[in-house]
Amino acid sequence: MAGMLKRIPIGSIQTLEGRPLLIASLSRPARRNALTVQRQVLLLLRYTTQIQTDSPCYWGCSLIRGQRQYFPSMDGLRGFAAIAVMVAHIDIMSKLRSGVPPFFQGHMAVDVFFVLSGFVMSHSYLGKPLDWAEFAKARFARIYPLHIASALGLLCLAWTGQLIFSIEVPQHFRDPQEAVEEILLLSALPGFEGQVWNSPSWSISIEWWIYFSLFPVIALLNRRSSILPIAIGLFCMYGAFGILIDMTSGEKFTRGWFAVGRGILGFSLGWSIWRIWRDTPWMLSGAFIDLCGLAILLAWFAVPQFSTSDGWFALPLIAIVIFGFSREVGLFSRVLSLRPFVWLGDISYSIYLTHMLVLLPLKYALSAFNLDDNFIAWLMFGTGGTLFLSTISYYYLEKPARKSIRSYQWRKMKLA
Repeated sequence: MAGMLKRIPIGSIQTLEGRPLLIASLSRPARRNALTVQRQVLLLLRYTTQIQTDSPCYWGCSLIRGQRQYFPSMDGLRGFAAIAVMVAHIDIMSKLRSGVPPFFQGHMAVDVFFVLSGFVMSHSYLGKPLDWAEFAKARFARIYPLHIASALGLLCLAWTGQLIFSIEVPQHFRDPQEAVEEILLLSALPGFEGQVWNSPSWSISIEWWIYFSLFPVIALLNRRSSILPIAIGLFCMYGAFGILIDMTSGEKFTRGWFAVGRGILGFSLGWSIWRIWRDTPWMLSGAFIDLCGLAILLAWFAVPQFSTSDGWFALPLIAIVIFGFSREVGLFSRVLSLRPFVWLGDISYSIYLTHMLVLLPLKYALSAFNLDDNFIAWLMFGTGGTLFLSTISYYYLEKPARKSIRSYQWRKMKLA
């Protein structure tokens, strides 16, 4: 039976007549049932045969991209989180003059990115031989082109503001040391903790160095570790860390050890979720996943309005929601799998890094019309401008640069 399963094309199941049937061609309910049965059969075979079920191609998928599983709801979640960060900055900037507290706290949207990155990196690279040179090349091609472009864009904005409007250039744009730290993605690390040129990029700094410090450790642990105790421990640590942030709310949790702790715990929890998804047939109720998602939204919106807390207690719920999305259960999962949200996920990195290029000039433009405290104007022009710029940067900078870097290096190695 194991040999028979090995001959079935990737992403397919075998019909009663013996013909392979592509899972992606089934309706969503039939697809989910087929995947559940497929996982349970493969788990049984794993302990009774020599079938290599560690390979990602043996684990069922909702859609096939290349030869790996693709999770459309996770793309949608990433797009939603990027929009949440942008809206949080709009909310803050629109209320600076009036002194009214923001109604929306998007801090935890960054933690969504950390957990998602741990899951996706594990799914993409673990369970198979890992070429670290290829890994570094892929990560550089993914992170650096847009990071450098957005930093240079903000530098140009700062000096243009001085030349045309006599707006003083901030000191961190004048300091050569700050420039080196910005280029090398060091600004958010302990011992540096400088002023980041592009404020959202502090998390990119943390994630970049996690790739080359924590992820190799995870790759070693992944070979023999028993994941359930690790997952429970990480879950509890994540919750405790959220409480610690509440208790030390005066600290800057986007710099130094607080920022590193957020990245390490989120990324590690993403890895453990992936291992549970890969190794077990566990399913969670769709209603339970939706309740957890609703609790996260309440923590972002409602909790800050009734207390001095920002709702960090909801951090562990992010992991539960992402695990539920990996099984494609719940209303939130279905909504975020819709094409508009998936498209937002495609351009989410551009949204995250370019929205300050829109919001900072918009601040002065709205001030000229005495609208700098008008949240509706901020939301309308800020969102529209960000989506426009992000679409251009994704299709004409981010994707071409990523492809060019990877293909150029490959040709060079081949000729050598």
